[in-house]
Formats: sequence, C-alpha cells, structure tokens
Amino acid sequence: MELYQCPFCKKEIEVTRPNVISNHFQWQCKEWQTYKKEILTKEFLYNEHWVNGKSCNEIAHEHGIRSSCSVNKLMNAHGIGTRSIKESKKEKRCKDKTETTNLERHGAKHNFCKEHTSRKEWTQRLLDDENITNVFQREDVKRKIIAHHIEVYGFASHMQSPVFTKKFFDNYEESHGYRYPIQSPNNKFGGNVSKLQQKINNELLKLGYETKTEYNVYPYRVDIFIKNTNKVIEAYGDYWHANPRKYKENDVIKFPRNSTRTVVDIWTHDKNRISYIEAAGYKTCVVWEYDINKNFEETINNIINFINN
Repeated sequence: MELYQCPFCKKEIEVTRPNVISNHFQWQCKEWQTYKKEILTKEFLYNEHWVNGKSCNEIAHEHGIRSSCSVNKLMNAHGIGTRSIKESKKEKRCKDKTETTNLERHGAKHNFCKEHTSRKEWTQRLLDDENITNVFQREDVKRKIIAHHIEVYGFASHMQSPVFTKKFFDNYEESHGYRYPIQSPNNKFGGNVSKLQQKINNELLKLGYETKTEYNVYPYRVDIFIKNTNKVIEAYGDYWHANPRKYKENDVIKFPRNSTRTVVDIWTHDKNRISYIEAAGYKTCVVWEYDINKNFEETINNIINFINN
C-alpha cells in the first residue's frame, strides 16, 4: 500500500482510494489552508504565472504541491486564470526549455529539424506508406492550399497576387538593399538587358534619373524602373513583341528552340502582363524599337513627360 506524507502537516496517509489525498487537503490539513491564505495569495500567483512566466506545474513543484491541478484551481478561484498551452509555448522560457530538452535527447533544437529522431521517423513513414517525402505532396493538401490562396488572395498562389508580391519585394529591398532575387550588389543590370533597354537607361542616367533595370514585379521583370516613383518603362522590340505596324494578328513569330507563337498570342500575353504590373501599383510606359530608331530624342522626351506627370 502506498504511503503519502503531506508536505505541510507531515502526516502519513494510506492511499487506499484515488481521492484520499485530495480529501486530506480539502478537509483535514489546516496547515495547507493556512499556507494557501498566507503564501499562495492572488498577487503572488499572478506574479509567478503571468509576470515570471512559470507554469502551474513549476509552481506546484516549487511549493511541494502534489498536483498542478491544485494550483490551477487556486488561480481560477482568485479569478486570474491561466495561460493556454498555445500561449505557454510562445513564452521564451518554454521555448528555451524545449530546445534544451530536444538537444539533449535528439541532438536538434526542434522536432521538425531534419536531424531530429521524430522527423526522420515521420519522413520514413511517409515514404513507406504514401511514397512521398512531405505532406505538401499530398493531392488533398495541394487542393486545400490552392482553395485557401484563392479565398485570401484571389489567385491559386499568393505569389501570383500583385499586391502581395509588391509588398514582399518592397520589404526585401528595404531590408537587403537590392531587389530579390534578380538584382544583387554584384550584378549591375540584374539580368539579360537588351540594347534598347541600355540605350534608354543610359540616357535617363545622364539626365539625372535613378533607375533599375530588370526590376522584379514577380513573376515578371520590368525593363526599367524609375526609383522613388511608381513608374516603369517597357522597351518592346519590334520582332519579339510583334509591332502592330509590321505584323498582323495571324502572323507567326519564330522563337528559340524551334517554338512558334502567333502574333495575337503575343499581344494577349503582353496585355495581360501590363495589366498585372499596373494592378501591382505601377504605371507603365511602353516604347517601341521602331520609335526609338526613328526619333530617339522625341521618344526620350515622351518618357520624361511620363515620369514627371
């Protein structure tokens, strides 16, 4: 038979049924009643739990109380409540303790680290049972993610939302000093810059404008972005963008790797692309190779008017 010694009155109790100990504290132990009134006051419990971040279990252990339920009941009786499990997990003390335990037992800070035992077992189970390596490869999960993105962003992927992507790239540029992922400090132009882009960009730099070429408006890159504005310049080659002055909608344009596209498809793609960029908050000026070659000065003046107005 189990014997339990009360930490307050030191009486030994024979545990003959489950509620013997709780009955002792509730009805028989006067020392416990005094301890509650004098030590475990409302102010003390509030500071221990809400200010110092201790759990009910830690408070119970420090004061020799058999169960954390007793502390929980006391706090509820005082009307100060307790943190939920979710709230407790956010506490730095709890995070540090979890990381320490995981490091000691599994050699990894978090149970989802690749090195963690449970992560390895979980990954192996997925591979054996479903022939996948993570849950995001499940078809039902993919459908749920797409449905969520459509509901929240209006697109199958949040990265297709012009509002979201503009915010993402603006925040990245503010933090890192360059536009993710196209431009970096070691890449002057940031991508494949055409001769038309270079010609216009060089002229704008001479006139004192600060620009960025191949500026990322995911999933697109605009030819020239004017810094400190919401203006972008698109330099269209007559062939690749099928200048309406030279091509009809049923004409076919040959592209690399033996691919072809009809002119109307090119026009539709460009129109949708411009609509997307403008929906992301940018104003766009399209200039054609034909106009640049025919009257470069006039084309530059038109661009300047666009930037300044």
